[in-house]
Amino acid sequence: GKESAASSVIEIVTIYNNRKDYNSALDILNRSLDKLSKSPRLPELKFIKAETLINMSDINGAYDVFGDIVQNYNGNIFADKSKIELGLIDLAAKRYDNASVYFKDLSESRNDELGAKAQFYLGVLYADQEKYPEAATALVRVKTVFSGYDEWLTRSFLKLGDVYIEMKDYNKASEMFRVVLSKHKGDAYGKEAQIKLKALK
Repeated sequence: GKESAASSVIEIVTIYNNRKDYNSALDILNRSLDKLSKSPRLPELKFIKAETLINMSDINGAYDVFGDIVQNYNGNIFADKSKIELGLIDLAAKRYDNASVYFKDLSESRNDELGAKAQFYLGVLYADQEKYPEAATALVRVKTVFSGYDEWLTRSFLKLGDVYIEMKDYNKASEMFRVVLSKHKGDAYGKEAQIKLKALK
């Protein structure tokens, strides 16, 4: 039925994407989206299409597809995953107001990894605008609400350190880097913390 058809399409497209044969991937997706218009996995297929467009550096095309998913499948996990992607595209384009709507929505409505990622990027968004107190507040919330998600927790400590440096609070900055160092000795995060800590001295 439609379920197995959708699964096969996803498998084939994944292979083409891994081979960087994005045109074939897109071709299969476009043909399948018509045939599988009634499939419950349609939002997922559309999401993969948007990711494929990003691989092809068609950011505007991807933005439209993510937007379509958000509009038509609200409440679906792929609509929420699309919100984070829209937020990241807006953030990169310095459309801060747009991006903050997506990040706030997810960070307040989800308590999973997607929420943690949105909360982290909300902090990045404020820091990019040099709103350092707001950035610090947003990044601290990663620890209070999403402490189970180590990647985002660690990245938020590193970013907090940078934010505290901008605020000239060098003690707090060094504390943040030390926390990362204690938990991530030897890996990439630990190395980054060590470099930042040395730069403070």
